[in-house]
Amino acid sequence: MVIRKIIQHIITLLMTILLLSSNVWAFPALTGQVVDEAHVLSPQIQRQLTALLQSETKHQVVVVTLPDLEGKSIEDYGYQLGRHWGIGEKENNNGVLLIIAPKEHQVRLEVGYGLEGVLTDALSSVILNNMGPSLKEDNYNQAALIGTRQILSVIRNEKFNKNPANESPTALAIILACLVLGLFIYVGMAPQNDRARRLRLILTMISFIPGRGVHGFKGKGGRFGGGGSSKKF
Repeated sequence: MVIRKIIQHIITLLMTILLLSSNVWAFPALTGQVVDEAHVLSPQIQRQLTALLQSETKHQVVVVTLPDLEGKSIEDYGYQLGRHWGIGEKENNNGVLLIIAPKEHQVRLEVGYGLEGVLTDALSSVILNNMGPSLKEDNYNQAALIGTRQILSVIRNEKFNKNPANESPTALAIILACLVLGLFIYVGMAPQNDRARRLRLILTMISFIPGRGVHGFKGKGGRFGGGGSSKKF
């Protein structure tokens, strides 16, 4: 009986932590290499950007527009989004995010560890400055094209930096498996009228697993360390 109560308390604590986490960082789904959540890019430009980004097979670059930053700084949001999506290869950390937040009038280049020596903070700042005139005119189509083309022109001459640290996927897999098992036990122990609500909560949390995407595109486990640049427009 005591063990059962301890397990219940542990599961409740885990659920609370996950619920708070999901409320704090409500990330969009990774639906492709162009994620226009703010609905500011035309379908034609989205297709053009996708073709450009898919032509780069060595690195992963994603363009994303956001309806708002949910009260976060664009630096914090970009860092967490890059890690959540796992943009770039795990062994090379060669991911780049071009983030446009029209509501807050901010733009950011978030650069993975492995590209920080090539797409430097200074170069990132230059690219964002070049996007500035179009952004100030609310011409997000032109701004995204300018930024994407210049990012690709820089990173295609890239030489990888070494991965700064190694992580243990086995330990992480064990933790996730135990957590999922605990969550479903938690649902099973709930009264009948609460089970559907708790199951919906779990499914929502599962959607926050890093690297999940549709249409055949997903992150490959790349990591970010806050490199890049931000601008207001």
